[in-house]
Amino acid sequence: NKAVSFKLRGELMKGRFMKLYNKALKENPSPEFLIKLGSMHTMRGKTPLGIVDIGERVHQLAKINGSQDLNIHFMFRYYLNDEDGFGYFDNADGKSQWLKERNPIHLQGKVDEWALIDLVSLGQYVVENTIQTYPAITDLIRRHDYIIIPPVTRDVELNYDSKMD
Repeated sequence: NKAVSFKLRGELMKGRFMKLYNKALKENPSPEFLIKLGSMHTMRGKTPLGIVDIGERVHQLAKINGSQDLNIHFMFRYYLNDEDGFGYFDNADGKSQWLKERNPIHLQGKVDEWALIDLVSLGQYVVENTIQTYPAITDLIRRHDYIIIPPVTRDVELNYDSKMD
């Protein structure tokens, strides 16, 4: 079960983090941490699977301590295939609601450049009702401060056998 697996991993990560956090508190009353994990675990609030994960734990600790957390979401944008070389994830068949709702984010920046999207500033427009967004983008704004989208890479190699036996 996917939810059980995510919950178990989240509990293990939160437990390990709290041990390191408490140890660091003994040396510094305001310790700083950099956590690099997948966004399913590091997002604020409950995950789509209904789990309060390490990202929410860190967010709550920052609030309790009068400090601030910074949450950066790395998002893919491009697909690679033999026919086209590379291109935007598209929704040509119109069946992917997930892609449709995130397309305004995917279209930011250029193919060969990094893109940084300031969700904090964008969120102000949402709060003021200056702009309307898909619920998926509003959710990204609520859970993260920035999105980083890397450029397409052509030097990708599979690190597993994709053939099904």
